[in-house]
Amino acid sequence: GENSAFGATHNPVNPAHVPGGSSSGSAAAVAGDMATPDQAIYQALNFTAETDVNVGTFCFPGTDAAHQAKQGGTTPLGFVQRVINYVNYDVEAAGSLTVKEGGTLTVAVKGDFWAKTLTTATVGQKVYANQTDGTIKTDATGQTVSGHVETDFVVKTAGAANDLIVISNWA
Repeated sequence: GENSAFGATHNPVNPAHVPGGSSSGSAAAVAGDMATPDQAIYQALNFTAETDVNVGTFCFPGTDAAHQAKQGGTTPLGFVQRVINYVNYDVEAAGSLTVKEGGTLTVAVKGDFWAKTLTTATVGQKVYANQTDGTIKTDATGQTVSGHVETDFVVKTAGAANDLIVISNWA
């Protein structure tokens, strides 16, 4: 469908096609959304954001590693999933994909998700998490990607830099 305020919605995987959906194709992928109906596995605890944390990125243990998560670190806890109950706006501000400090995070350790890649992504490449902000780059298995740590997620759909791609760690 088309929205007069924002124009046409494009399919993030193939801009030549509509995204589909029951509302004449107006829904498209958002970073942090589940990409398939397959199940996801989550951290047993819903962590609290020690600092602002962006949805659709990796998060890391916070100062209180048993209860908090933050945007950067050494070993990722998992991928921050977008869920509808995040209160990330007020009446004077637009919504965002940032969970504010003190908010509850849904951290997935296994699943199929939409994520924004900062590099050109090829199917089968590994996903690397930035150790400062949790954003992702992709490269071959075992590569040294400066400032990033290799995760167990792989690229399932190809994309150019800054595109949304599907990442998964299901076999």
